[in-house]
Amino acid sequence: MKIIVADDDASQRGYVAGLLHRAGHECILCAGGAEVLTALQQTEAALVVSDVQMPDFDGLKVSRAIRSADYGRYVYVLLITTSGGSGDYVQCLEAGADDFMSKPVDRATLAVRITAAQRILNYDQALQAQTRKLGLAQEQIQRDLAAAGHAQRALLPAAILNSVKGCKIAPLFMPAHHVSGDMFNYFPLSEGRIGFYAADVAGHGVRSALVAVTLGHTLSPDYFANYVVDAGSSELFRPSLLAGVLNQRFTEPDYEDTYFTLIAGVIDCPTNRVHFCQAGHPSPLLINRAGEAEWHGDGGYPIGLVSDAVWTDETVHFDPGSRFIVHSDGITEAASADGEIFGEHRLLTFVTKRRGESVGSLTADLAQEISQWMGGAPINDDVTMIAIERLGED
Repeated sequence: MKIIVADDDASQRGYVAGLLHRAGHECILCAGGAEVLTALQQTEAALVVSDVQMPDFDGLKVSRAIRSADYGRYVYVLLITTSGGSGDYVQCLEAGADDFMSKPVDRATLAVRITAAQRILNYDQALQAQTRKLGLAQEQIQRDLAAAGHAQRALLPAAILNSVKGCKIAPLFMPAHHVSGDMFNYFPLSEGRIGFYAADVAGHGVRSALVAVTLGHTLSPDYFANYVVDAGSSELFRPSLLAGVLNQRFTEPDYEDTYFTLIAGVIDCPTNRVHFCQAGHPSPLLINRAGEAEWHGDGGYPIGLVSDAVWTDETVHFDPGSRFIVHSDGITEAASADGEIFGEHRLLTFVTKRRGESVGSLTADLAQEISQWMGGAPINDDVTMIAIERLGED
């Protein structure tokens, strides 16, 4: 083992080094405290045997300096005192020394002290190696989660959809972590209609995100239309059937203890209506062209919670100039620094006061509002919104 030996007395320095050499150790000789600190920076030595009484930069100062520095490894300090009294020992410990012994230095006692130091340093090296290994693993996990989050966001719809005559839609997505338990989408259907859904998987982390991604892959436009739009009549919509089909799937044993809230529906521009089913998701907000706002929906059971649950369909008028707002509880339950939640009333006031803005500006402003409300603290639940604006007829 490489050991730094410090003593202003050359004979004492040589004597201690000689004992250590005979025990098979390599010594770095230093005449003072400043040389010890330089040697620690320039070598991988992790054990210092230093005399306490040295001019200018004594052993106590050496120990304090070592404890206040970061060498990327633990440095074990063994101080050698002159008297060996209890007062010297207290001073050594207060200065941060690991061990101490008194003069004259006895070979057997020194050997025991060095063996104890080596045992501790070996443990520290093993711990550092494990820490580095865990650090590398953590970095890999973070990279994998970031990649997974990027892949998940790729499943989300384009920022603003205005390709369907009569509507413009803007989303808000603020995930609490790399990956999110929220999933939503909107897409054109046939005959000037738009399908939409938003889901919020219970819990946080990778498992919730995997369920959300499964939903994103499952609820393709074709799959969605197959259950929501009645095959016998393009004017009959049944999003409750979609909720029932999903519930059958997610109450199977493979998805035990997995459930999520859902709202799914169809914007029927030709008839100025929205048909939707609510399964435990927060109630959507309808703001009519007169500026009157109203929450709709009666809640319903979340998907995957009750195997024989049933859901109902609702229909609301959605005339030109109106807005239909779908949101997650990550918005209304966002807490300020003093614990006050954002709440439904504050959300309603926010969106109604900004009826003159585009839906794109509305969602962007709300993102800033939520961040300011939380005082810049990280959000603890995913924040999502779909803001749908019914445009005037061309």
